Amino acid sequence: MTREEAVLKIMNLDERVDLVLRNRITEFRRVLANTGNDSGDSFHIRTHMTYEAPKGSNHLSFKPGDLFKVTDTLRSGVIGEWNVVRLDSKNDETGGRGVIPNKARAEAFRKPKDERDKPGRGSIFRRKSQKRSKSLGRDHWEDVVFAKEATKHPPYERIVLREPGFMRPVVIYGGVSDIAQERLLREVNDLYESPPSTLDGGPDEEISKSGIVKLGCIRAVIDLGKHCVLDVVPGAVDKLNYAQYYPIVINLKTDKKEVVKDLRMKCSAVAAKASKKFFEQSQRIERAYPHCSE
Repeated sequence: MTREEAVLKIMNLDERVDLVLRNRITEFRRVLANTGNDSGDSFHIRTHMTYEAPKGSNHLSFKPGDLFKVTDTLRSGVIGEWNVVRLDSKNDETGGRGVIPNKARAEAFRKPKDERDKPGRGSIFRRKSQKRSKSLGRDHWEDVVFAKEATKHPPYERIVLREPGFMRPVVIYGGVSDIAQERLLREVNDLYESPPSTLDGGPDEEISKSGIVKLGCIRAVIDLGKHCVLDVVPGAVDKLNYAQYYPIVINLKTDKKEVVKDLRMKCSAVAAKASKKFFEQSQRIERAYPHCSE
């Protein structure tokens, strides 16, 4: 356990505690040898909240999706702050060193907007049923509300860098996401495939008419040695991570709707007509799901 966890465990004991101290040098060396392997006060976290560091302090500001390596959970021997190293996009420890609140304080600092970041009434994203909002699929984007109600993360999520050992699903967002998906499936069909409509398991394993994708259908594509191209709402990304499918999420950013229109016009005039809708969808994702837009 971490130093912070050990101190809290001892402090929370109400009865008398007798400590038996033994010299076990072999075990001590084993602990020291594991300090760089995500054990004790050496582990990695992903943030799921926004934090603004106080001016003039050595604290580091962060936003949802930032990565840190925690090096000390009991800074200066006091509970409440962690020493960390910020990781860059390549997971290198070059983002600078500093301090962040510990997990308990971060929960107290969490801003309301991190928990209730939902689109306004004028949005085209409206939920028609609670059941649909919890699905892994979508029927029409206009029927889906982009809100963080499906999954509530703690402020920090402990993570480990690992090789998945399988072809991860692919999710694409942005102004030309539908075109990109279609081209992957058509031009690189030896590596990419959409989930099957049925499985050998029978009708219970079908993709329903509402567009709900069963995990078994995704696994069927993975077993073929291909990436499963998914057309799902952002909330489904969290569910796929919890199911240990770890999708590759790509957001094709565009700052102007004219750019989206030009790109879609190159494909077809019919596709260009939907440019405004897809541009607005992309903007909503960047605001409500920043960890899906980087």
